[in-house]
Amino acid sequence: QLTESVFSQLSANFYFLDSFFLVFFFFRHLLSFFFIALIFFNYFYLQALESSRDIFIVYIEIFIPSQFVYDYDNYLCQKSGRKSVQCALCRNKECLTGKNCSVIKSGLEYNSDNLKAVQISSWLESDHVNRTKLEEIAIYAKRLGYKKIGIAFCIEYEREARLVYDILSRYFEVFSVCCKVCGLEKTSLGIKKSENSEFEAACNPIAQAVLLNDDLTNLNIMLGLKTGYDILFAQYSEAPSITLPIQELLKYGDSEIDIIE
Repeated sequence: QLTESVFSQLSANFYFLDSFFLVFFFFRHLLSFFFIALIFFNYFYLQALESSRDIFIVYIEIFIPSQFVYDYDNYLCQKSGRKSVQCALCRNKECLTGKNCSVIKSGLEYNSDNLKAVQISSWLESDHVNRTKLEEIAIYAKRLGYKKIGIAFCIEYEREARLVYDILSRYFEVFSVCCKVCGLEKTSLGIKKSENSEFEAACNPIAQAVLLNDDLTNLNIMLGLKTGYDILFAQYSEAPSITLPIQELLKYGDSEIDIIE
């Protein structure tokens, strides 16, 4: 009886352990299968995206909220009944092969100055010569026949503004306006002063634009204008505006270089 009792207890314990390990290995294999499936999913998503639209659609449905549905066939984003192109979500870019997936079907024509501008831009893009942004701006302006260039700069970059002025003044009539022009006091605009001084001038991007408008500039360069000031300047500038990165000016040791043959 003792032997039977011992064997029966051992059998019950082994049965419990056997069931436990069976469940454990089942979930272990299930988890392994899940990770293998995930690896294959990502592999096919990345390697066969162009030929497998279903995978792309499933991926979008999983990772993009339902209120922001992307129509892969028409490359249109449908949200609240509104349609607009969403090229950032498109992974196929069939426009490269001539497909027009936009809502613009006609009336878009380049002529006169616009045609010349896009031709010069295309030439600068495809030309293999390694140029700086300042060189490209100067060549672009010269080929379009611009005579007057404006510089709207932050007063912190007075030295850099002088450098750009010295270079461009060889080829154009150059006008420059710093951000503190007109001496507008910060407190008059409801802006708290950052220094313990009797008077602190506010940045005045609208005045910069107005003054360069009065000079009848053909193109304005924004140099070091902080976020918001550059937006206001571009909004009030009558001439097209372009930002010249300050980092590029470190390449110029002095202003005696010649950038246009």
